[in-house]
Amino acid sequence: MNLTALPKDIHYMLAQYMNEYNMVNLSLSCKYFNKLCSPFRKLVGKGEWPVACCNSNNYQILKNIQKHGFQFKNVTIIFPFNSEFLANPPAASVTLDITKYNYDKNAPIDLQQVLDCKFITQIVVNSLGLKDDQFYEAITADIIPGIIKNLSLWKKLLVLEIETEYVDFNLLAENLPQSSVVELKIHRGRDFQGIFPIIEKTKLKSLLLHDSGLNDQDLVAVAGYLGKWKIEKLSFRYNCSITQIGISAITNAIPVSNLQYLDLSYNEFGIKLPIEMAKKIFETTKISKLKAFNFEPYPRNLEMDRLIAEYLPYFVRRHLWFEYEDDILYSLLSRNLKSARACSISLKIPVVLAVLPEILQAISKSKLKMVDFREPENIVTSLDGDLEFSNVFAPYINSLNIHHFEINGVRRTRMVLQHLTKKSRLLEIKIIPTCLTIDLNELEMIAEYLKNSNVTAIRISHGIRWSDDALVKIAEIFNGTTVTVMSINAQGVTKEGIARLVEKLKTVQLSAPIYLNLKLRRPGEISFISVSEPVKSMIRLAIE
Repeated sequence: MNLTALPKDIHYMLAQYMNEYNMVNLSLSCKYFNKLCSPFRKLVGKGEWPVACCNSNNYQILKNIQKHGFQFKNVTIIFPFNSEFLANPPAASVTLDITKYNYDKNAPIDLQQVLDCKFITQIVVNSLGLKDDQFYEAITADIIPGIIKNLSLWKKLLVLEIETEYVDFNLLAENLPQSSVVELKIHRGRDFQGIFPIIEKTKLKSLLLHDSGLNDQDLVAVAGYLGKWKIEKLSFRYNCSITQIGISAITNAIPVSNLQYLDLSYNEFGIKLPIEMAKKIFETTKISKLKAFNFEPYPRNLEMDRLIAEYLPYFVRRHLWFEYEDDILYSLLSRNLKSARACSISLKIPVVLAVLPEILQAISKSKLKMVDFREPENIVTSLDGDLEFSNVFAPYINSLNIHHFEINGVRRTRMVLQHLTKKSRLLEIKIIPTCLTIDLNELEMIAEYLKNSNVTAIRISHGIRWSDDALVKIAEIFNGTTVTVMSINAQGVTKEGIARLVEKLKTVQLSAPIYLNLKLRRPGEISFISVSEPVKSMIRLAIE
């Protein structure tokens, strides 16, 4: 994107969006700019949107937005710096991201320029996946050692994040105590035990060793130091060979430590995580400073579901699901959902709908943004059952904070959506059909209800046999609604159907360009359709 070609009022528009949707960060790079103006900008909320000040145009936009009264909390700097920015750094938390710079052999990174930036609060270095060998060598041989040797120069540096298979931990142990670093993230580093003895001499409060091949012996070593460290956040994520031995050592050390958060997620536990060990981690919250944890609870049985519901406020997971229908489970969920840290949750609809209002009340008081309601096994939906569910849901549909929900059945979804108003915060709906063919009449009624809503996205799940006629009809049905994104798992559609759809999209009056995501099950039958540029941007093909 050529930033100089943007409309003259772009700075005002950006500032308005950011103030309206409480964004604390923003990216002005090509990759993220479209996201800002997409129909999902409300979903971003207070997400991490860095500002890429990598040239004078970007810096000018940053300054102009600040003139409108918006103050950034986070700024990401990507090489090369411009002299104006170096002379006038922003009053914000500044992240130096070296490796997003598009390396130019004729303009290599000047390490001295990096070291002179005293206002840096976070450094990110990632040498993995780099295609340029010369750049990789510069990062691993010069940049990373240079940064580590000079850690004491950055008086404001709080976070050091290095993602590489090469880190000299002896050099790190030598320089870390003299630094101001409070959070250390090492991805894929090895031989890290050398830094354990010196951590108590540092300001570190957060230690994250991810994808580092940790084993039980490493965790036993950490457990031996845990009581001496100031560490409050400990994370061992991804590809660690941990069994009950290592988990027991850490768990036993938690009560005498300062630990408030423990992350053991995305690891293949040698024996999975038995319920006895899960209980032990849960129970440490009563005798320690532990306030949050993250791990995969296995095996998923009713007892484990109840435990998760009981300790829901402690779980730091983006999504949680519950497999069982149980009165005790629902009672625990009703009590604890309002304190849940999760963004989304998946629940089975109780057969006895009388308990559903309590859960909906709890959801309305929670931070949940996505809820998935699924039918219990072997339950066949009926017209009366759908009507009863709709009547129970009706008082809550416009007061829930959720942006996304999923409900089994097109008819049931339609009955719930008939109560939708502009007061609803709902932005995205996923429809899970319960039969092989989709009722277009039901979809037509859904589209009519959506005209009185803020919904911008419809996703229709797999399991349907679409015809070319049905695909073309979709463009007509949602004509004039607020929907701008539609995702269809279009098994059964041919290239002729896509060609017809392209022609139809040229004629219908849409509120905005519709992005149709077609997930095609038989890619051999589909060839890319050559269409005019304006229409091509409206269709996205996802070949599965």
